[in-house]
Amino acid sequence: MKPIMPGMFFKDIPLEPKAKPAGWTVVHVESGDRSTEAGEFDFGIARAVVIRNDQRTSTPQWMNYDQLVKRIESGQWVPTTVPLRPVVELAIVPEKKRHTRKGIQLAAQNEAIRQEEDRRWTIIAPVVALGRDMFFDHCRGAIIKAQAERFKITQVCVWQYLCLYWRYGCSRTGLRPRHRLAGQKSLKERIARYEAERAQGLNASFKAYKPGRKPVYAENPGIPMTIEDINRCRRAANTYLFKEDPKHELIYNYSYTYRALLADYYDRTNNPDNPAPTFYQFLKAVLSDPDFAKKSQKIIGRTHYKQNYRQLHGDTKSEVEGPGHLVQLDDFLAKVIATDEYGLLLGIVRIFAARDVWSGAIIGIHVTLEGSSHAEAMECLYVAFSDKAQFIKKYGLKIKPKDMPFQGVCRCVLTDGGPLGASLADTLPAEICELSITAAHRPDMKPDIESSFNSYLRQHAKQLDGYTPRKRARGDADPKDMACIKFRVIRQLTWTWVNIFNRHMLDRYPSPLVYNVGSKPPPPRPVDLWNWGLEHASGNLRHMSDLELRRGLMPRGDATLTDRRGLRFRGLRYVLNDPDAKIQGPLGLTGSDTVVVRYDSSYCRQILVEYDNKLLPATLLPGDDQIFGRMAFAEAENRMKHDRITQFKVKEEHEQLRVVSDADTRQIVAKERDDVTEKLGSKALRKIINANVSPDLPRGQVAARERAEHQQDIAGVFDPPDTPPTDAQQPPVNVPRKATKLSAADLLD
Repeated sequence: MKPIMPGMFFKDIPLEPKAKPAGWTVVHVESGDRSTEAGEFDFGIARAVVIRNDQRTSTPQWMNYDQLVKRIESGQWVPTTVPLRPVVELAIVPEKKRHTRKGIQLAAQNEAIRQEEDRRWTIIAPVVALGRDMFFDHCRGAIIKAQAERFKITQVCVWQYLCLYWRYGCSRTGLRPRHRLAGQKSLKERIARYEAERAQGLNASFKAYKPGRKPVYAENPGIPMTIEDINRCRRAANTYLFKEDPKHELIYNYSYTYRALLADYYDRTNNPDNPAPTFYQFLKAVLSDPDFAKKSQKIIGRTHYKQNYRQLHGDTKSEVEGPGHLVQLDDFLAKVIATDEYGLLLGIVRIFAARDVWSGAIIGIHVTLEGSSHAEAMECLYVAFSDKAQFIKKYGLKIKPKDMPFQGVCRCVLTDGGPLGASLADTLPAEICELSITAAHRPDMKPDIESSFNSYLRQHAKQLDGYTPRKRARGDADPKDMACIKFRVIRQLTWTWVNIFNRHMLDRYPSPLVYNVGSKPPPPRPVDLWNWGLEHASGNLRHMSDLELRRGLMPRGDATLTDRRGLRFRGLRYVLNDPDAKIQGPLGLTGSDTVVVRYDSSYCRQILVEYDNKLLPATLLPGDDQIFGRMAFAEAENRMKHDRITQFKVKEEHEQLRVVSDADTRQIVAKERDDVTEKLGSKALRKIINANVSPDLPRGQVAARERAEHQQDIAGVFDPPDTPPTDAQQPPVNVPRKATKLSAADLLD
């Protein structure tokens, strides 16, 4: 090992894998007696002074010789020839190019660097003259303070220069400035002016540089800030700070505002030495203003997120891959005031809604009050990713899982770029799902969802418990129809409206779409989705057809699984992994076979598989990576009826689906029709149907409608495709709907 001497550089190898390497410099060594392994004493280096190189300010440390050698021999400290930050070298100007433009420029740069180096050395020279005492704070503190007052700089600035001198092995080369000194914008003009003045015989002085950016450490101590100075900074911020860019977004412009502050209140044109606050004093005065904090909430900063969709400023079209692919999250204010159980006002109601882009249905809702934090949007996502039928039991409501069936984590959350998007960027883990940001000035969900809820509220508000009309005060800006309703009742009314809204959205596209392997998909037709602007990362616009706007969230969402083509559904990718190995089950399917999957919305991993005109139950077994899965088909032991709209639950436990083979299809179908007709009149099954009654139908017509739809579905699912339709398979007569006035009990049942 080489002897340890001042000016040696070491690279510290961190023990943690993600930590950054650091650098150390030996500044000073001291001789003395040290003990050896044999217990004797040897005269040599006893201890040394080292300093860390990767920080702006660091205190020199005394280290014993044994401790220093141990770090070197263990491999933690690796000797290097250069410090962590390289030394700024002066440019070499050849003799032949000394009088050229390039040579004049390089010479001027070297002279500027030498002048700055001499100035810094003049500041720290009295501290360095202390010798060994400069490594002790009680010795150097008074001199550093005196030098700061003499040169009108801060003590931190003097300490910075001293650390630079130590880090480069007590060499003056470490004092050279590292920022750029030469400006290239008007260099030709200044060279031409210099040559013209030399030609006229004038004593011209050429400066090939302009003052570049200031060092990271401030050399201006500033002024004592008074109340008048603080008010001046805040007035300048209110006048000049916020500017509007071509995209109609407000951005911060602190540097322009600071220059305007100096021009308006501190005249430095005639008096350059006029004391004025520094930029950091101005920034501190502005950010400490409470009014500025309120105004800055409306400002959209240039925050960049990890996106796979880019925002567009214009009317475009969009395409989504399936249910749960893209979920829109937004909030709006309802035209109602919430009260407690005793009639005391709580505030205006604020609703967070999560909407599935594929079907347009609302899959999550969270009711809160105005002024609440945007972090409550995570509560709305929690509702969207959970079982709503079990979630809203605490509100006294009963819904079927088919009405809000989406369960599981989506692939991407779409929100605006305002405070809501910034809050989700901090609270939403990137490992769960992606975050896509749209333009903040877009209306998003407000044209349809907000208007639909407020109109539904106006129709049924007077029938609710705790309704009291609000007296409009003089000069009140609130609308006339804003009433006071209990907060508990508002939550119940919100879930009832969501149930009706989803049925309206899903009934608009009743026909499913089945993809056939090898067939060409239908030509796409652009569909405008709520005026959203979405663009894929590849730069190509994505579209979707009318046929693809199907019942994506219903139990019979159809798709095709092959060994090469997968489907993303509910955040997982389902494929048949191994094309050679046979999959366990009654069919012995291989990876190259094609099956059609009928999804059961009651449970996330319980599905139906249709293969060779046979309906088989299947269970999804996800892989270790939670992205790719494999299908395992098992034989079903018990037979039960399967309805296209819902699964009739006989027990509270998980029901098992019936398997119908091709051999006894007609016999079983005829027997099942009789069983369904008998059980529809039973008391137990009628109680289940009445519990899930639709609010827009009278109770007397529910049994007839359910029986007609069930017979139509059985005829369409279990009959072979080539057989002619029988009398029992004819489409039923549609039962006309009658407009009835609903009471509060019917709405909240």
